[in-house]
Amino acid sequence: MMAINLQINQQQLMSVSSSLKEILTQQIFWVNSNKPMDLGVD
Repeated sequence: MMAINLQINQQQLMSVSSSLKEILTQQIFWVNSNKPMDLGVD
């Protein structure tokens, strides 16, 4: 029973961390593409 619980928790952790990574990547991209100081570089 313990091993099964560990396996489920590991799967949940994996999916949560990949979701977080996705969100962070989107946030960083959004911040980078919306910088107030643009310096005229496209």
